[in-house]
Amino acid sequence: MAFDLNFLGRISSTGNENANVVWSYINTDDAEATIRADGYFNGAMGDLTNGVGRLSINDIIYSQGTEGHHMLRITAVVGNVTTDGYLDRSGELGSWTTKQVNTDYVTATDIFVTAQVELRPPYPDDASGIIAETPIGTIRAKTYAIVRPGDVFNISNATITFPVRKGDSWTVTTVVTSGTPLFIVRSIPLVIV
Repeated sequence: MAFDLNFLGRISSTGNENANVVWSYINTDDAEATIRADGYFNGAMGDLTNGVGRLSINDIIYSQGTEGHHMLRITAVVGNVTTDGYLDRSGELGSWTTKQVNTDYVTATDIFVTAQVELRPPYPDDASGIIAETPIGTIRAKTYAIVRPGDVFNISNATITFPVRKGDSWTVTTVVTSGTPLFIVRSIPLVIV
C-alpha cells in the first residue's frame, strides 16, 4: 500500500503556530518498515522543495500499521519527509531479580519493584510493615501485615508494587514491631526493544 491522506488526523491544536503538532496515522494495510521509510509521508506536503505542507519538523505522529503502533518524530520536510523512532518505546519485561530489604539501590533502567511482608506462625500479637522510597527519602508507599489473635480482620501478608525511574535511588525499609516476619523484595526491569 502507500500513504493515504484520509488516514492522517491532527490530534492536537493550539493557537501558537510555532507549537509542534501531534498527528494520528492508522493504516493497518502497511508494515511498520513501510510507514517509517523516508518519503512515506510526502503526500501530506504541498511543496517538498520548500518544506510547505501539513507536517513540520519535530511534529509527532502516532502511527499504527500491521505490527501495532509506534510514535515517530518528523526530522525533515524538504525533499522527503523523514522520521525517526525516538519515541518508539515498545518494551518488554526482563527477568526477576531478588533484592534485600534495608539496602539502598540505584537502577540503571526503569524497573518495577514488589515487596512483601509475611507474618509467620505462631501468630502472637504481630504487626510488621514495609516502606517503599524512591528516590530515597521520598516515601511512595507503605503497607503493614497485622495479626491479632481472635481478630477476624487478620492480614498475614501484605505486598506493595512501585515503579522506579532509570537513574533513581530506591529502598524498601522494614518496620518490625513484633514476631519474625519474612520480607521478600524483587525487581523486574522494563527492557526497551
